[in-house]
Amino acid sequence: MLSIIAVDNDKAYLSTLKKEVEKIGFKCTVTLTPEFVLEAFKINSYDLVITDYKLARTTGLELINNLGRLSDNFKAIIITDDEDFFINDSFKYKTKVITIIQKPVKYFILKKILISL
Repeated sequence: MLSIIAVDNDKAYLSTLKKEVEKIGFKCTVTLTPEFVLEAFKINSYDLVITDYKLARTTGLELINNLGRLSDNFKAIIITDDEDFFINDSFKYKTKVITIIQKPVKYFILKKILISL
């Protein structure tokens, strides 16, 4: 079973995300702060990080890079409302980013991605 941690500035979105992920049968921890994710990675192992690109005081990419210093054994999904956001494939490989999902999130797409992992 995948162990997932998600971070976003939007509390309502996180609540919905947690419910949708747990409906599929995966454990999902949610938080409003990237600092919590960094601390949680020191204690637990997570298979997947779902992060908004825009976070308080940092970006999702910076968070993923920092997590990479703690663990090599995770993948990441970036969620963004920026329609022009793009990262090239070599950067995805280096940062463990498997995909980018546009907001509003279509949960049937997220479900397909999670099941394929």
